[in-house]
Amino acid sequence: MPKTFTVRGVLTVAFGAVLAVSSVSASAQTRPLWPEIRLNACPNISPPKTLEQRTWKHGEAEQNDFQAAGKVQDRKKAAEILITFAGKYPDSDYRELALILAMGIGASLKDMNLQSDAAKVLVEAPAGEATALVAAFVTLDAGLSPYVLSNDPEEKQKLADLEMWTKCGRDALAAQVPPAAGQSNNYEKSRLTSESVLTRTAGFVALQRQDYSTAERELKKAASDNPQDALTFLWLSTTELSGNDPDLNAGLFYLARAEQLSPQVPQFASVLRESYATVHGSEKGLEKVEEIARSNTAPPTGFNILPKPKKERHYGTAIAATAIVGLLVYGAVAHPDAVTALGQSVAGGQSTASGTGKLMIFGGSDHQTYLGCLNCAETAPDSISNEYGQNGSRYSQASIWNHYGEFGSPYQPYSACNPYSTDPPIIVDDVGTYYGRLTVNQFHPELGAGRQLIAWLRQAVCAQ
Repeated sequence: MPKTFTVRGVLTVAFGAVLAVSSVSASAQTRPLWPEIRLNACPNISPPKTLEQRTWKHGEAEQNDFQAAGKVQDRKKAAEILITFAGKYPDSDYRELALILAMGIGASLKDMNLQSDAAKVLVEAPAGEATALVAAFVTLDAGLSPYVLSNDPEEKQKLADLEMWTKCGRDALAAQVPPAAGQSNNYEKSRLTSESVLTRTAGFVALQRQDYSTAERELKKAASDNPQDALTFLWLSTTELSGNDPDLNAGLFYLARAEQLSPQVPQFASVLRESYATVHGSEKGLEKVEEIARSNTAPPTGFNILPKPKKERHYGTAIAATAIVGLLVYGAVAHPDAVTALGQSVAGGQSTASGTGKLMIFGGSDHQTYLGCLNCAETAPDSISNEYGQNGSRYSQASIWNHYGEFGSPYQPYSACNPYSTDPPIIVDDVGTYYGRLTVNQFHPELGAGRQLIAWLRQAVCAQ
């Protein structure tokens, strides 16, 4: 770390940090802590200062404390010194520069907690320069939004935080002063990247709140601003597979686009294969879909991957396929391993994340009764779509299709079809990841990914 700093050099680090964290999204190896940042209003925007306008208001002691960060070998320690400096000298002309440097170090170390600590100190000040505030709010949005899951007990507060950070980030972005001629190219690139992260986050918040029209609009804008961002296309896929009028064509296209942008993340390739096979019954034609997604950012005119209608499937035609694919994609987006793997992929590392694999449901007391596989082939013995199997029969006691049984009756406490059930079946994959509940009770606190399956349950499984 250098011992002297220039405004241009620090801003280069700032924009580098923004680009790094927005591209990687959330590359920390463990789930980062959620910072307690409570903003009643966005910070006021201060006019930018040149190096000549900055002074050491507290004399040599302030300057020495700032430059102490450049004298240590441990980069994390250097960042902590800079954060401490900002707290010690809240009126310093170098306070924001110190925090931007700390965020840049956190990004290079892939330490989201360190980045959050610096961003928190920066945005909780009454005022700040636009460039610094943009860097802070983009860092918070990009680094933390992938970790907000639907079964998170603090989801409501976290979404409110993301919404506020996005608003404040947009205000700061609008207030940025363009640089002098000759530096505009880098400025415009950084600005567009920042805007895409803020827009992507706005789309994600809308998606989690089930405002699908807003989510689609914002995410498509983010995809236009940054067509190389895999996470945007994953969330777009989830959006298209959700709501009252899901689009299976668009959902699978955007999933394929995300998979093509993250070739080192095997989980996404696995989910795409499983999703495509759920719709087609095989992987035939998948390579063509991947080729189209590789060279297009939206489904081209005439794009159609849906198969010709076959005989009526036991489990409910296209709505079942859409529901199950929606669940698979939801799992890919929300799975902690996938988030880490995506970050490692973009950063150039190796990933060991596995695919979503077999999705299973268990019910009854302590969820001891196996109720079948959601995404297995129709001929699999334990498939819920196999009407001749134990888990797909309308007469089996271990089937959600049995309207008189423990798991398919509208009145039984463990049933997926009871709108008031407090302990309906759970959904897990073959490595033990918990996805939520299989239930028509849309208000269940642990609904999670089960939200994707409510329409299918109502229209196919639980229909009398």
